[in-house]
Amino acid sequence: MPDTRKRELWVDVAKALAIVLVVIGHPVGDAVYAKYIYWFHMPAFFLLSGYLFRPLNSWAAFRIWFVKRCRSLLVPYCVYLTVVTLVRYYFVYRYLHIIEASYVWNDLKEVLFGGRMIGGYYTVFWFFTCLFATQVLFALIGMLRNGRAVLAVVAFAYLVAHLEAWWIAAHDVLVPWDLDVALIAMAYYAIGYYGKKIFGNITPAVTMGAAVVSALVIAGNHQGLISYVFNLKYVVYQHPLLDLAIPVVMIIALVGISQLLARHKLGKAVASLGAIALPVVYLHVAVNDVLLHEYHFQYGNAVAVVIGLIVPLAISRLIFNRFFLTRLLFQGRILQPARQSIFLRDELPALKS
Repeated sequence: MPDTRKRELWVDVAKALAIVLVVIGHPVGDAVYAKYIYWFHMPAFFLLSGYLFRPLNSWAAFRIWFVKRCRSLLVPYCVYLTVVTLVRYYFVYRYLHIIEASYVWNDLKEVLFGGRMIGGYYTVFWFFTCLFATQVLFALIGMLRNGRAVLAVVAFAYLVAHLEAWWIAAHDVLVPWDLDVALIAMAYYAIGYYGKKIFGNITPAVTMGAAVVSALVIAGNHQGLISYVFNLKYVVYQHPLLDLAIPVVMIIALVGISQLLARHKLGKAVASLGAIALPVVYLHVAVNDVLLHEYHFQYGNAVAVVIGLIVPLAISRLIFNRFFLTRLLFQGRILQPARQSIFLRDELPALKS
């Protein structure tokens, strides 16, 4: 295994690149490339989170860890959900001058239900509740302390996820917070956890090979030679083998590129985005929606990406990071270290029983 500092640097670089892909993947206009980004950018987050996971050795350790997960994931989720909803209601009231109680009731039911029920301003919110469920489920399964048993449970959940996806395609079924997506997300989480030695040191040759294979698959899909669709949020996964092979190969390319960047000065600048990017993930869609639809600005996808990155980061730097309460509510953390990942890092050491 590489030393901790180098490992954490490339992990933050990888998260930063994945976050940029999240912003690029939500274009303000039509973009053919978006569906290819969906193939691997969210699985990458789950895999990186699994890579950083440290097993828990007792129920006491689990309880401490669980509280930290609630603080780092669920507290910001509830806060951003509330703030974004209030902003959205401001614009609804601005145009309608009155908001009927029936509208509020029906709307809030959808907002609280979350997951794939809500889009628009809330497009990426599903990820955080699904990540929370994935981490908790994997931690609980890990308490078996038997690697084969853990992998068997994860494999079974993966197959169940595909059966559910097949069933949902024929029935309009919704699950709160997209908790059911954790069934397939655990597979990527487990690959990250059990593949630490592999993902910790990807050679340039492997990186190049993975990038070439990824490009060929994308080209084949674009030319109609293969048919592949994958979207975690909306439970669109229909090929059990390809749903592992394609995302993982593309993630290998992403991780390899991240490790190459981490060796250069540019890597530190890129890593800084991965360490403070929670507001970007939550707010990039809402910021562009407000400017485009509420204030009627006109710009394309490239400008939307820049705005989606810069505006939330500026808000984070100027407000969220400055005060104890805002760090807790919007960042899910209490301390303000020089460089700390806001999400995906399990900072709690394994505790002895």
